Amino acid sequence: VVSHLLGVFADANGDDGVVVVVTAAGRAINKAIACVEIVKRRVPGLHQTFESSSTTGNGATADDDDDGGGGGGDGEGEDETATATRPNRPRAVTVASIALTRDASKVDESAPGYQPPGGEGGSDEKNAADEAAAAAASAKSDA
Repeated sequence: VVSHLLGVFADANGDDGVVVVVTAAGRAINKAIACVEIVKRRVPGLHQTFESSSTTGNGATADDDDDGGGGGGDGEGEDETATATRPNRPRAVTVASIALTRDASKVDESAPGYQPPGGEGGSDEKNAADEAAAAAASAKSDA
C-alpha cells in the first residue's frame, strides 16, 4: 500500500491537484493510519484530512456459509453451533477515510480532522529541542 501511495504522488510530478483517499474499516484502520503516516514522512508538503463514520454490516463471514465439509458428518450440528455462537445480526463497523493532497485549496483547513504539512509534532529536530527545553525547565523548577 505504501509503495502504491508513493507511486501515485511520484507520478503526479508536480500536479498539486491530486487527492488520494485511503479508506479502511474495523481492524484495518490502524494499518491504514500507519501507511498514511509513512507516506507523509516521505512526501513533503502533504495536507491531511481525517473523517470517521459508522456503517452497519452483518456479522457473517465467509466461514459462516461453510458447513465444514471434511468432517465426515452432514454438518447439521456445526450449523447449530455456529448460529448459537455467531448470530447473523447487524453490527456497527467504524470506517475511516484519510485524504492526502499537496493542494491546500482541496481541503477544508477548518475541519476538525485537518493536519497541515509537517503535522503537529513537527520534525525530529524540533521534538528534540522541545524535549531539551522541557528538561531544562524541569531542572530549574527542582532547584
